[in-house]
Amino acid sequence: MGIVVGAGANALPAHQAIGFHFDHPTRGRGLHPGKPLTGAAPIRDAVSSHRVRTGVDLLDVTQAIWQMGFNAVLRDKSAIRILGDPVLRTPCKAVDEFDKRLSKLVDEMFDIMYKARGVGLAANQIGVGLRLFVYDCPDGEGADNKGYLINPELVINEGEDVTEPEGCLSVPGHYFDTVRASSTTLSGVDLHGNQVSVSGKGYFARCLQHELDHLNGTVYIDRLAGDERRRALRAIRAAAPSKPSLGKSSSPFGL
Repeated sequence: MGIVVGAGANALPAHQAIGFHFDHPTRGRGLHPGKPLTGAAPIRDAVSSHRVRTGVDLLDVTQAIWQMGFNAVLRDKSAIRILGDPVLRTPCKAVDEFDKRLSKLVDEMFDIMYKARGVGLAANQIGVGLRLFVYDCPDGEGADNKGYLINPELVINEGEDVTEPEGCLSVPGHYFDTVRASSTTLSGVDLHGNQVSVSGKGYFARCLQHELDHLNGTVYIDRLAGDERRRALRAIRAAAPSKPSLGKSSSPFGL
């Protein structure tokens, strides 16, 4: 379910009005979680509120709608953080408390990942700065791999380097050719603090490397270079909606 602007047959999905949507080439498309926003009253309230806070009498309604959607995402603890949020650039801290709260967090992350139609999700993508990610991803031979890893560390990347399109729930709607090792092994612990390791090949290896990057404060576009990086930055800038501000142009993507 996404934020909806308008009512009845004229309702406009939030991913069209605001620009937030999450999709994956093999898992279809889903909208970010959020409360329904219907009717004209919320729009009027947002414009009025902005006028009271800033003294600005004229505010483009489209920008007001975007701001409401952006704020709703930031307030919703289950919303996936979008590129530009500082939490995505901050290395995560090691988990040191293994209790029921941690188990609940893992369950919530799986729910959010499935709603977003993703195959992997790192904790900082929902604003939690802990070294933890979940996954449900096919490998190079088509077998499904489902699990989680706490306090993961790289053991080895091996095999040939493979360049394939890669996407990210925090950079919605974009896919860029990214170089990854064809095989990888990570070590970590489970919910009880027991040592475990996870190995993957093909697409699953790509997933593991992608999620480990997140926990180190790296987004996959940081690994792009040359023409592909320039193409990615142009595409992301072009897709970014204009955020309302006082005399300044700002992008939620931070680029």
